[in-house]
Amino acid sequence: PGPRWIDSRVEAAWALCDTASPNRRRLCGHRVNPSQGTAVNEQLSLIVLDNIGDGVISVDASGCITSFNQAAGKILKLDRDAFIGQPLVTLLAVDESLDTFGDAVLAAIYEGQLINDQVIDIAVQGEKRRLRVSTTLMRADDRRGSLGAILVFRDQTESIRRERAER
Repeated sequence: PGPRWIDSRVEAAWALCDTASPNRRRLCGHRVNPSQGTAVNEQLSLIVLDNIGDGVISVDASGCITSFNQAAGKILKLDRDAFIGQPLVTLLAVDESLDTFGDAVLAAIYEGQLINDQVIDIAVQGEKRRLRVSTTLMRADDRRGSLGAILVFRDQTESIRRERAER
């Protein structure tokens, strides 16, 4: 629980929601039982992650894959469920061209070297793909130490082909 003044303001906000018009009440959301809050937040986080168009893979500080969204699976043409909880090297072993991809994540986790919008060429099932990749560190609220890294990537192959065709 937070400070008392926050608790009283939250209760006041809910009281306003209870008396709001139906249209405004939609902005209030719904109360979550604190004992269920963590599970609900985790479920919502997974839904949000799967609705992001970019590929997102997170890796903990020991190098194990902790999340792998649907877009990442689609871009890399891999079954994400086969990789969650596995060491990053299992993903990298799929194709030699993923080494550059892995180097970016490992440099973020172990050396703090982040990349922003770097173009990386890989092969996906023999097909050359050009990805735009960024990494960031996962940190706890206290900002001490890294919990791992997040790799965000977008397949730029088709847009590059279109640009070349327009020239």
